[in-house]
Amino acid sequence: MAATKKKIIVFIVFLLALIAFIVSASSIVMPKRYDLGANWGAFDAEKENTMDVMFFGSSLAYCNIIPAVIWEDSGISSYTMGGPEQTLGITYYYIKEMFRHQNPSAVFVEISGIIDPPYTSTTKINIGYMPYNCNRFSATIQTAEKEEWLGLFFPLYNYHDRWPDLSDDDYELGLTGYDIDLLAGYNFLSDSEEQNEPRQRNFEQSEEDYQNNMQSLQKITALCQAHNCRVIFYVTASYAYFEANYLSQLKQDIAAMDGAEFHNFIEDIDQLDLDPKTDFHDILHFNYRGAEKFSKFISGYMADIGISATEAYGDNELWQKRLDYYHDLIAQAKE
Repeated sequence: MAATKKKIIVFIVFLLALIAFIVSASSIVMPKRYDLGANWGAFDAEKENTMDVMFFGSSLAYCNIIPAVIWEDSGISSYTMGGPEQTLGITYYYIKEMFRHQNPSAVFVEISGIIDPPYTSTTKINIGYMPYNCNRFSATIQTAEKEEWLGLFFPLYNYHDRWPDLSDDDYELGLTGYDIDLLAGYNFLSDSEEQNEPRQRNFEQSEEDYQNNMQSLQKITALCQAHNCRVIFYVTASYAYFEANYLSQLKQDIAAMDGAEFHNFIEDIDQLDLDPKTDFHDILHFNYRGAEKFSKFISGYMADIGISATEAYGDNELWQKRLDYYHDLIAQAKE
């Protein structure tokens, strides 16, 4: 009996050691991610419960929202925790994971992904950089293609061939973790592409895919309500718009969700004082000039709907450092 108990203990110790090795090795071999969304390493370095507002979505969130500008304009602390071409199903798990660290008064979700199919080409990135816990596992089972499961459960499978090319940064960040992101999730863009007339977004979508995406919005709404947090679904301002009947149906369906709010910022684009020659990176994304104008407008919108800064969250020294860093990037872009 004693021998059996000893064997069980040895097995458990071995299993825990194996798990620890797999997690550590996975953190080392994974390519380090500093921008373009899915930056969970930097987000986890943030002090807990210090964000008034969180932004989620695809690149239309992390390329168009500048938290430092929002803080300068309103004192509101915010973070953009998006991911490239992120589906709304994955966004739900991003928000669920965020609530483990932050207690915002409002969550903004950019929902242009409502037109996306269940899977996109960036599943491995969007889920693969999530913390190694139950939310990641659930996101894998519920929102990832089955052919991606093995690599998401065991990242060594996806990245084992990087061992010969690892740098000192790979080992250091893999073992000690990331520093905070001074852009708070924003991806700085400086190139400009002149825009002409607004264009309607053309896409094909089955009714099943639309309803699946609406179910994700319902789950996000219920999750935020459970955390006493407002949820605002929005469409970012851009020169690409939804067909009127589709937008009308979308508004109607969100209005039917108890607790959900919606705003289409394309309708406000004339109020943003945008210059179509200088303020766009492409038809959907702003460069920093347009993103700054949009972020200030978002700040004013938050004031209009009763969202304000929490005094206890105000780390002015950190946010001033973030604002200075943003201005430094502008200066470098102009050189």
